[in-house]
Amino acid sequence: MLTQRNLRQVLRYAVVSGLSAAITLGVPIVLHEAAGLGEEAAVAIALAAAFVVNFALFRAYVFATEGGMADQLVRFALVRLAMRGGEYVFFLLLHTLFGLYYVLALLVVLAVSTVVKFLVDRTLVFRDSEPLRRAVPGAEAR
Repeated sequence: MLTQRNLRQVLRYAVVSGLSAAITLGVPIVLHEAAGLGEEAAVAIALAAAFVVNFALFRAYVFATEGGMADQLVRFALVRLAMRGGEYVFFLLLHTLFGLYYVLALLVVLAVSTVVKFLVDRTLVFRDSEPLRRAVPGAEAR
């Protein structure tokens, strides 16, 4: 059931995901083109920055959870590693096995992956937020 709280989380997740995409694309361009850093290092920095921004904003803004940060960080990192592997396998199935044009295959993979990550983040990674919301008056409005 899509409650107002769920809708708010979905919209916030989309905003943070868009910001993450901008970081992942923009930071390497700035670091390489303007600062002269090598492409590989620029992309590595961007991916690390996007990871940190995603975790911090998903935790504080999207799911509004507190406490248990170390556990959440470990779950977040493990989910992201597993998802990257799954995304690649899914891409290979769509592109190599079924012959889908690689750009279309990648778009399908990213769309499906975003939905799956939202659900996993909500139910597994940041699950500590539910008891907190019920225990703290006014936390439902977050």
